Amino acid sequence: MLPSMRTPWINFGLLLCATAFSLALMEMTSRFVYPISAGPKFITSDGRELNSWNEPGRTYRQVSSEYNAITNITGKGYRIPEVQGNPDVIFIGDSCTFGVGLGDKETFPFQYALSKKVTCANLASPDWGTGEEIDRLEEALSDWGWRPRHVMLFMFAMTTSMAGGNDIVDNLAYGRKDRSDRLLKRVAQKQSTLWGNIYNYLRYQVLFSSNLARILKFHLGSQVRSAVSLRIDEQPLKQSLELTRRQLLRLQHLSDVYGFSYEIFLIHPVQDIVRGTADHTQQALQSISPVPIWDTAHLFSKNPTDYYYAYDGHPNARGSAAIAQFLLSRNK
Repeated sequence: MLPSMRTPWINFGLLLCATAFSLALMEMTSRFVYPISAGPKFITSDGRELNSWNEPGRTYRQVSSEYNAITNITGKGYRIPEVQGNPDVIFIGDSCTFGVGLGDKETFPFQYALSKKVTCANLASPDWGTGEEIDRLEEALSDWGWRPRHVMLFMFAMTTSMAGGNDIVDNLAYGRKDRSDRLLKRVAQKQSTLWGNIYNYLRYQVLFSSNLARILKFHLGSQVRSAVSLRIDEQPLKQSLELTRRQLLRLQHLSDVYGFSYEIFLIHPVQDIVRGTADHTQQALQSISPVPIWDTAHLFSKNPTDYYYAYDGHPNARGSAAIAQFLLSRNK
């Protein structure tokens, strides 16, 4: 190869090396100057890390780059307020109802109980779908002997994406004893757009190893979610909606047996609102529900990103307060 032909390749190689060195230097510097955590840690008062959200009788702090939230778990393994005897109202749901990133008094079940002056129990837990949530309610009814007057189920879901924390997708995994459900979820996860695959790789690989990537998500999390959330195709969507319908019928059956009234509320991931698909989600879930579903999208429609943690994706204190005020504004 002539010297004149080698020169462009040598220059290109030098440019790649310089770029890689610069990025490595920026990565190392960012970890000291502007560290962003890859996710929450649960730290006890003596500095020990926990692995469970609901370890009975435990007090800990949820710690991340976006929050440092005191969390108290009762002896029965649910978040305060603690109930002595029979609760008037039971809240069931996932991480949004539990209050990821929120101090005890910032969760909307706590605010509702305080303002209404009624006894309320928050039986929600992160990473659950509707099936697990109703299992927990059934345990309280049958094993603890609770007889609530009213139950509120909060669903965190969207029907146009495989978004993380999506209750209707989590309900696919609830049927894990049925091999077909497990396979269906795997198929659904593979049926995504190119951008969805890129996002999935970034989320599970790069975010845990690159502080620069975490900084980007920390500042542009809502926009990134809105642009590249994984798409859910028609067949997995139909299956997940059918499985969700069965769980809502279980709730109706428990209401009939134990004599409590109940309501269902829909909380949307921020990208469902930003992308303008919240109505689609509400209509799809309403079509499978035995009772009217209260939608909360209108609470956040003007400036949705102001109500959610950018990196974490859960409603922040402002979002939780908006939900609490919405609950209190109704004559229930």
